[in-house]
Amino acid sequence: MSKDLNRASNSTSSAQMQDRRKVMLIEDNPEDRSVYKRYLQRDSEYRYRFIEVELGEEAFTIVGEERPDLILLDYLLPDMDGLEWLNLWQQQSKETLPPVIVITGQGDENIAVQFLKLGATDYLTKSKLTPEKLILEVNRAIDQHQLRSQHEETLLKLQLATEASELGMWFWDLTKDNLEFTLQCKKLFGLDREAEINYQIFLNTLHPEDRARTDVAIRQALQNQTDYSIEYRVIISDGSVHWIAAKGKGFYNSEGEPVRMMGTVQDISQRKRAEAELVKTNNILQSIISDTTDVIVVKDLEGRYVNANQAAANWLGITVGEMLGKDDTQLFPPEIARSIMEMDRQVITEQKFVSYEEEIPLKQTTRMLLTSKYPWRDATGSVLGVIGISRDITALKESERKLKANEQLLRLALSSAKAGSWDWNIATQEVIWSSENYELYGLDPKQGSLIYQDWEKFIHLEDRKTIDREIKAVLAGESEEFRSEFRIIHPQKGVRWLLGIGNVTRNEEGKPIRLSGINLDITERKLIEENLRNSERHLRRVLDSLFSFVGVLTPDGILIEVNRTALNAANLQLDDVINKHFTETYWWSYDPQIQAQLNNAISRAARGENVHYDVKVRLGAEKYILIDFSLIPLFDVEGQVEYLIPSGIDITDREASKQALKESEDELRLITEVI
Repeated sequence: MSKDLNRASNSTSSAQMQDRRKVMLIEDNPEDRSVYKRYLQRDSEYRYRFIEVELGEEAFTIVGEERPDLILLDYLLPDMDGLEWLNLWQQQSKETLPPVIVITGQGDENIAVQFLKLGATDYLTKSKLTPEKLILEVNRAIDQHQLRSQHEETLLKLQLATEASELGMWFWDLTKDNLEFTLQCKKLFGLDREAEINYQIFLNTLHPEDRARTDVAIRQALQNQTDYSIEYRVIISDGSVHWIAAKGKGFYNSEGEPVRMMGTVQDISQRKRAEAELVKTNNILQSIISDTTDVIVVKDLEGRYVNANQAAANWLGITVGEMLGKDDTQLFPPEIARSIMEMDRQVITEQKFVSYEEEIPLKQTTRMLLTSKYPWRDATGSVLGVIGISRDITALKESERKLKANEQLLRLALSSAKAGSWDWNIATQEVIWSSENYELYGLDPKQGSLIYQDWEKFIHLEDRKTIDREIKAVLAGESEEFRSEFRIIHPQKGVRWLLGIGNVTRNEEGKPIRLSGINLDITERKLIEENLRNSERHLRRVLDSLFSFVGVLTPDGILIEVNRTALNAANLQLDDVINKHFTETYWWSYDPQIQAQLNNAISRAARGENVHYDVKVRLGAEKYILIDFSLIPLFDVEGQVEYLIPSGIDITDREASKQALKESEDELRLITEVI
């Protein structure tokens, strides 16, 4: 059968299209398809477009082309059954399957379990299907699918934000002493990606001088129920020391006892090094897993239960027979019973469908239910009572709470890193920014969405060609990710430096359809780098202008810097001496005794002593000069010797004058004695 005959659509206005949902009917019975369409068209909130398919094999292709919001799948099809269809989909397709509701002529609990295991959202029986129930289940399945998609998108953005800003995240279950690090967090602490961690292992990674104060800070934050913020050092496996900025927040039970803690860590070693140099030279929604069975009850006009399924009885801890004939006052606490009965009376009086959330006690706990109720009518339309369907959404509500927490953590990560997220729809050219991104560019979020050309105007003119070339490269697949440093013109702050990082989303043909990522303000880093470069250039000019010989050694005697005066005097190039031990350089290597004397001086200076003596150095073949030599230790902020500064002044002429004077005095004395 052609696809054109299998698809039906309703023409609607553009405004109505916003509330349209696309439903695929995989059903070989035209009458059943007609019933499903008629039922769903009674939905006052949404309009539907129906895609009708009779064969399972044909449905595989059409699902990929049409991308329906939901599939109604008949259990028995001419070419296969529903279980085979779902199983083949999982084996053959890498795409995410939309929510699937299986409809069958006869209920079978074992088959229902198999469908749920294969990914079906629900399992309905045709004989018990009503318009209200079908509308409820379809909307619920689509809404939950969308919520999961939003959760996955939030987690992706959170991961991207933390990776881009090089933030690590940690989660600590205090009740089990279970400490979890993200991969970035493990990287910052120098731990193997498969390493298991607890609180003591964490403390052991810290610098010995920082362990006690870090432990005290964490315990005080938990005891006082305050946020935790500290900077400490970690020693990774290669022995190097890194500075970490850590932030955290505790969570407490109803008795005020801490039960868990979570937070972020960020490597601030570069900032610490930059600060030291400047002194010297002038920081979910989780997937919902729930296969609980819906509670279904039927009550008469007096509120007595006339029918109920086993799930309802299980909730109350009694049998179905013990429920029948009783009303809510005999099954629930007075306050709960009164609330349930008031809603029942509203349904009967107004004769309309209602859906709401309610809390119901269950086995010494409280569960959150999504309850839907509608009038129970006879064949003539007269109201006989109320039909109620309840689904346990406690896990969903908990997931929503965690999603908000993750979103708050995402905003914290973006705010801490001075970052904003963005998403570019390549087909429409529309660019969607987070509020943080508008702030980075100095724009008002109320001005609405932008297009790609709008964004280009904010880029510094000198950087536009470069960033355009880098975007084209990542879209063409020449680069795995977009990563670029560029300048923008901020309306209030002037020129600002941003780091842009993004990933490409491609369709089934591999064509790019979206580019999403974040912008990170790196102006401060750029200023620090420029200050360091200026300081280094200034220091080089000062050193090269000196008439004396000056250099810089590590405490173990390796020459890492030398001025032009010393190099030119011996006709040397920088590569001839740099990164060599001072005793092995040309000036000193002519005499083992001179080298030994210098080596002793280096050892004394490395212990903090100022060393000073006169010594000959070599400037060329058979060319030596006498210098007044000094070796001075330079200390860091912690009082440790960081560098040694060697210097020398040519005193050859001075010594020659002294010798001539001595000879003259000797001659004068001899003459005087003779006279």
